[in-house]
Amino acid sequence: MAQDTDQNDTVAADDDSRDERSDDVPFQAPVRDDVVARYRAGPQDGYNVELQFEGDWTPQEQAALLASADFISALILEDVPDVVVDGENIDDLRISVFQDDIDGTDRTLAYAEVLDVRTDSVLPATANLVFDQGDIDQLLRTGGWQGTVLHEMFHALGFGTVWEEQGLSRVTAQDGGRFTGVNATAAYKDSSSAAGDLLAMNGVPIQVEADGFAEGHWDEDRFGTEFMTPEIDDTETAADISIASLEDLGYDTAWDDVTRTDDRTGPIPIIPI
Repeated sequence: MAQDTDQNDTVAADDDSRDERSDDVPFQAPVRDDVVARYRAGPQDGYNVELQFEGDWTPQEQAALLASADFISALILEDVPDVVVDGENIDDLRISVFQDDIDGTDRTLAYAEVLDVRTDSVLPATANLVFDQGDIDQLLRTGGWQGTVLHEMFHALGFGTVWEEQGLSRVTAQDGGRFTGVNATAAYKDSSSAAGDLLAMNGVPIQVEADGFAEGHWDEDRFGTEFMTPEIDDTETAADISIASLEDLGYDTAWDDVTRTDDRTGPIPIIPI
């Protein structure tokens, strides 16, 4: 029987936790013995991610979603204002999770859609995550399931889905596509990924379609295996730019915001990929 579960205990790792795990030892999400219908990550006075599972799930499938929700609730240090959606109080992000027949195998693995945002900050309040039934088993076998889940959950937070509304992305003939958030740009300029990019001070390169439309991802050619590029890889990595970009969206995370003197900081939790 599916149960309702609150998860209020999240443990932050040491400051260098992003480098603690060697590349050949992938993250392993703990698998519960049971299936849950609802899951709430984060302490009551912190940032909460509420998952609502629709349809049939296995404990192994759910493990990646619970681990990703726990990570986000540990990474974001400050609560955001509650908001009422359809008569219900939302604190802080409610995600409905589905499986569906999207397009068979090996094409669209999943997608996220933000449904409701806060009117002042444009931070998401509710979202859907939809995973293709034809791809889940293969992703579990190859180790790509955890990275796919975290990728989509970042979209539910607003990564790539509210950039335009917040004025954080642009496409120009000179720059190509760029994410212009101050924190992510500073992290990018300090990284090896910026090598050879004479316009690095203008923002982080983002994927641009042939018609000039800016996608909500980092540029595949430049960032390769980074988990917020458009393509899934057998081994996913996480760059500072992805964490820093959440600060630019308006979340107060463990990342040190270069624009604020009152910013809360802390160790970055182990990233579940």
